[in-house]
Amino acid sequence: MVDQDVHSHHNTDSTGTPAGGYAEGLGILIRWQNGPVVVEGVAREPNGAFVEGVVRNAITRLEYYQAIGLSSGDTAEALEHLNAALSALDADAKARGSSI
Repeated sequence: MVDQDVHSHHNTDSTGTPAGGYAEGLGILIRWQNGPVVVEGVAREPNGAFVEGVVRNAITRLEYYQAIGLSSGDTAEALEHLNAALSALDADAKARGSSI
């Protein structure tokens, strides 16, 4: 396994709510969503990445590998886990009454 150096910083606002941050490394630059997308019932435009979007992108990359002949049982298993992660994140968002 390649050990890719990734640095991250996660911000929290005065109420303890996630408030943006970043993750970066060679070929990686993620700016996380800063604040909620719905405030007092009013939807706002997203201003950063969500974990779900990052996971979806990892899924599409692994599906690409599977489609071009680089398929393996291990990659298929990774896809199962990533899809399970998306389902769990969706269930969590629904339980909190929010969605992306």
